[in-house]
Amino acid sequence: MSDLRTSDEIAKEIAANLARIMKKLGISFTMKGRPATYVEVFAESALLPAIARRADQLCALCLGYGIGVTFEEAPGSMTGSSVTFDSLSPDALRYLCLIDVLCELAKASPDKRATSLDELFYD
Repeated sequence: MSDLRTSDEIAKEIAANLARIMKKLGISFTMKGRPATYVEVFAESALLPAIARRADQLCALCLGYGIGVTFEEAPGSMTGSSVTFDSLSPDALRYLCLIDVLCELAKASPDKRATSLDELFYD
C-alpha cells in the first residue's frame, strides 16, 4: 500500500492551507476588479496554476530546481493551464515559495485593502 498522495489531494490541501494562511495574514484579493474569495483564487481551475508557475520559477532561480510541478494546457480554466504536483517534493518548500509569491503581489499592490491578481492572467 502506498503512502503517496495524488496530485489532486495535494492541490486541495495546498488550496485550503493557502486560504488559511492568507486569512491569518489579512490578505484579500480581487480578480477583474471585483472581490474574490479564497476558494475562487486557489481553485485548480482558477489561479493556482499561475501562482504555482511563479513559485516554481522563484524556486528554480534561488535553488536551481523547482517545487515539483508540471503544467498542461487546460482550455476550460481561467488561465488556460492546469498544474500537477508531484508527490515527492517537500511541502515546506512549496509553501515558502507560494506564500512568497502571494506576499510580493500584496506588497506591490497599490490598494492595501485588497490585492489585485489580474497580472496572473497574463503569465
